[in-house]
Amino acid sequence: FYDYSSKYTPGATIYHIPARLKDEVLKEAQAITMKVHRELRCRGFSRSELIVDKQGKAWFIELNTIPGLTKTSLLPKAAGAAGISFDELVLTILEETIKDEKTRKRKNGA
Repeated sequence: FYDYSSKYTPGATIYHIPARLKDEVLKEAQAITMKVHRELRCRGFSRSELIVDKQGKAWFIELNTIPGLTKTSLLPKAAGAAGISFDELVLTILEETIKDEKTRKRKNGA
């Protein structure tokens, strides 16, 4: 089971990042994830969970708008697999948040 100990003990869980999926399944999963992110009007980043059935169909489970940012969290692991360091990830999140806030203030006349 993916319990507290599995989640927060370094080395207790083996992750496959990126997921070991066929290209078409991976593309479907990414498309579903982006669609849900946009439909829910999320800004910045989120982390989605999907499951793939035996036929290779991706099913959306949930979207987390405030994913963890610890050393064992999945978002930093995914960023790392994409060549983005933890420091770069945090800096990007901060920069995008500041940019969004400035845009929001301009739109509201503040």
